[in-house]
Amino acid sequence: MHLSLGRAAGLVVAAVSTAGPVGVDVEPAGRARFPGFEDVAAHPQEEGRDPTLTWVRKEAALKATGWGLAIDPRGVRVDDGPRLVSWDERLPAPARCWLHDLPLTHGYVGAVAVIRPTETPDRVPQDSPSW
Repeated sequence: MHLSLGRAAGLVVAAVSTAGPVGVDVEPAGRARFPGFEDVAAHPQEEGRDPTLTWVRKEAALKATGWGLAIDPRGVRVDDGPRLVSWDERLPAPARCWLHDLPLTHGYVGAVAVIRPTETPDRVPQDSPSW
């Protein structure tokens, strides 16, 4: 069993998985919209996207891998799939990483990531109670 917690002012999110290591993150919408965010957290090919949504996807994936912010987030690229597109080539890439945006209350954005063994199916149904 794997567990991850994410919290923001007024909200706590927990993710539990038996499918593999899990990571979850939540932030108030717009939290990462500040000058210099791209310089410290964005991959060059992520510019122009919602920085807070990009951040929660990226942090969820980093938590699921167990590396967390020991890895420079600029070396990790996520897209609007949402998918983990690329990883810092100096580190072992995680196995398949499944990303999903969380349907949270107004004013928050969040994402969950599960690192799945290679023998699991590529797609997990959206209505699946077990990620």
